[in-house]
Amino acid sequence: MDKPQETNRIISKVENASNVDQLLEILEKIKTSAERRAEEYQNLKKYAEAIREYRIVSKAYFRAADLLIDQSKFPRYRKARGTLLSLFRTEARRWEKKHETLLQEALEKYKEEVPALEKEKRYYEMLEKLKKALELDPGNAFILSDIGVTLYKLGDFQGALEKFEKAIEEKPDYEQAYLLKGQMAFYLKQYEIAEGAYSTALTFNRSADALCGLGVSLAERKSDYKQARKLLEEALEFEPDSTLIKANLAEVMFFLKEYTECQDYASWVRDNTSDIYNGFLMRLLLVLSNYLAGKTKSGVKAAEDIIKYSGTISRFDTEESWDFSKLNETVKKSNLTPEVKKILLSIANIPKLSESEIEYSLRKIEENIAPKGVPQTILSKIIGKVPAAEKIISAVKEEPIDENDIQIRNTANPDPDKLGYYDWEIFLDVPEHVLSKIVQVKYILHPTFPEREIIKENRDEYFKLERNGWGEFNVKVIITLKDGQELTKYHWLKLGAHLTTLLFQSTDTTRFHLRKDFTPGRSVSWFVSRYKSLMHPGQIVLLWNAKGKSSLNVKGLYGWGITTGEPKHDSTGKFRINVEYIERWISKHDAINNVPPENQNAPVSAGNVLALPSWKGHLLATMPIGTNFLVTQDQLDELLNQIIDVRFPSSQLRRAVNSSKYRNQIDPSEFKHSLLSEDFSQDER
Repeated sequence: MDKPQETNRIISKVENASNVDQLLEILEKIKTSAERRAEEYQNLKKYAEAIREYRIVSKAYFRAADLLIDQSKFPRYRKARGTLLSLFRTEARRWEKKHETLLQEALEKYKEEVPALEKEKRYYEMLEKLKKALELDPGNAFILSDIGVTLYKLGDFQGALEKFEKAIEEKPDYEQAYLLKGQMAFYLKQYEIAEGAYSTALTFNRSADALCGLGVSLAERKSDYKQARKLLEEALEFEPDSTLIKANLAEVMFFLKEYTECQDYASWVRDNTSDIYNGFLMRLLLVLSNYLAGKTKSGVKAAEDIIKYSGTISRFDTEESWDFSKLNETVKKSNLTPEVKKILLSIANIPKLSESEIEYSLRKIEENIAPKGVPQTILSKIIGKVPAAEKIISAVKEEPIDENDIQIRNTANPDPDKLGYYDWEIFLDVPEHVLSKIVQVKYILHPTFPEREIIKENRDEYFKLERNGWGEFNVKVIITLKDGQELTKYHWLKLGAHLTTLLFQSTDTTRFHLRKDFTPGRSVSWFVSRYKSLMHPGQIVLLWNAKGKSSLNVKGLYGWGITTGEPKHDSTGKFRINVEYIERWISKHDAINNVPPENQNAPVSAGNVLALPSWKGHLLATMPIGTNFLVTQDQLDELLNQIIDVRFPSSQLRRAVNSSKYRNQIDPSEFKHSLLSEDFSQDER
């Protein structure tokens, strides 16, 4: 918090005073200067700097008191030494009190802002606020814990675990931090660490959370279902209506082959939970436990229920982290026939499948698993109750639309044949599940257009409208949904908008590993799922890495490239487009330490980008597993002005953006293939 050099310089002045009069004069100057600067900092809301000023004055007075204790210092003032010593200590404590008061006021201001951000799920902004609060009080265990919880909500379990461990280090009796540490370690499958944390929490308080966490971890690591049952049943005594504890007990009872108790717990959770995952898992356990207990009739009824429930689940209701592995493992471990396993595993994954995958899966089940003539076993009865693919897809589509997900975009390029005129396009920028619910879009143009009202039904092109004109104006856009509902939005048509800038996102996977494979000069064929009609050769592509299975530190921008062709089908029928990598950025830390490419962190973190005002509503924040995105001119300008030009001033991206404003496409050969580190050194390849 203190700037050591500045603090040492001021303390040195105090120590070099030749007499008490000079010492008093130095202290008065330090105090006056600090008061003025602290007030200025507070007006600018720079609380950390203001607190530092108060702390420096306090240290100066404490040091002056230490000098007076030394009998050899200032021998002429022995009689007044006691009075001066009391004065200096009183003044030091007064400034220390001012420091503590301002610290608490500043922390309260940050705390007041955090709940609203959390309510709106603006976790990146929330994280930045908490980090600023931590700068004020670096050893505050509660702030460290809050940061850990925010990182958890952002999917960075490892980062969250480290913060909880730091909170425990600062406050060893912080029970909640042990519980949270146990939870994160469990998610990371570090079961022994989780059990250690939960066991320590139990030494403070025999709570339901600690008992439940320890029991579940033992069940996962050692398959010790008997001990898990004992701990969970004790936890249930503390919280008799806990759906979490009863859901875990249902699973434990299933593996102990206590099917009646399994059904009792599963039925209760099914009827009382609002959690999609638990609702599905309990229904699945009811199918399996009834079947394994020989209750075929009850099993069929439970199967009908799970199928009906599956049809109401939208894959967009779930988060990227919704993990079906445990559920699938439950099915695979059971002694059901292979055919029954297949049908249940297929149903279990419905919320994660695309529409085409649902259709394909159900068709294969109907064709290959239950052909005509098969006896009416539980399998064929289940299949007989599977709704048609269209019904399941229809249910998936019934998810309410958030109007904030519907954005209007336009591009405009100068007409080479008509001075002052532009060829422009206007279109919707929406997630796929919203796009599938739109029937048509009506555009109402400026009165000067001969044909003002145009209806577009070209869903594959995101309802794109193309025109030529010379002026900017407000376009009225009426969007008609399949249920007949109409949504009205407005978009100011900008003629300064250049050729569409793209953003492609990858996760670190065996199929495609951006951090490992991003080499300037290399040409890569990227998968295209959206905006195919807006993609052309010579477009700028920002390259973004999602978190995948790594920490949040790897999520963000790594550089940029240029498209070198049109989207085309590959051998599997999927669309792809070639991108030539132009420039890769490297953080200063990774450059200095020669970190291998595959282990580098994001040089421009997701948190920094999504905290920019124009990026707060970007689809990246709501579609963490999407591949293709658009970037507006405002977003690109703000990214350049606030981040790239500041941290990578040698980047060629600014030149590429300026060039794209006046040309339909830019040529990759005009740019050097470069590795550019944050310390501004450039290694051309």
